[in-house]
Amino acid sequence: MSLGIPPSRIVILGQSLGTAVASAVGLSFSDPTSELLPQPISSGKVETARFRSIILVAPFASLPDLLLSYRIGGLVPVLAPLRHSPFLVRMISKYILDTWPTGLRLNAYVSAAASVASEDNGAGNVHILHARDDQDIAFAQTEKLFAMAVGKEVEVLPLGVREVVGEGRVKVRVEMLEYGMHNRVVTYAPVGLAVMRAFEGV
Repeated sequence: MSLGIPPSRIVILGQSLGTAVASAVGLSFSDPTSELLPQPISSGKVETARFRSIILVAPFASLPDLLLSYRIGGLVPVLAPLRHSPFLVRMISKYILDTWPTGLRLNAYVSAAASVASEDNGAGNVHILHARDDQDIAFAQTEKLFAMAVGKEVEVLPLGVREVVGEGRVKVRVEMLEYGMHNRVVTYAPVGLAVMRAFEGV
């Protein structure tokens, strides 16, 4: 990297909307040619890298999927009333220019990270955290995202930790917290511990 810091010493952490950005950054460095990324702004060669870890807090699988369950302030549903009309959902969804496909990007990242060289075999892991009392983004989004990341249906525990080894020994870990809501969860101890855990054995 241009500052001389090896990628295996960098953790990418995103919360809420930032999880879409974090997954895109991880994928853009592990597979810069992925069709799931926006077209490059510059035509310069992008160096591939495998970061220490990607940590996603209160994530969502994709924007269209999120809008079907998102409640403003935990009360006012955005598109939930349209859920039972697939035609209307498809019609509205086609006007969403950037779908922020976090789940698809994360799946592609897990596959691509396995082939990116790293001086450290522990690098490249994914850690997802979500509070069950999150009233903005339902924890079901994390369950869906976890299954998409590992490429198969996996039971997520109501509370606690579940870890699956994906392609190329990239670990995908999900941690369901009882409390934290949406905005405060990132300030809770499990997020700081996730960062510390990423550097264990370094």
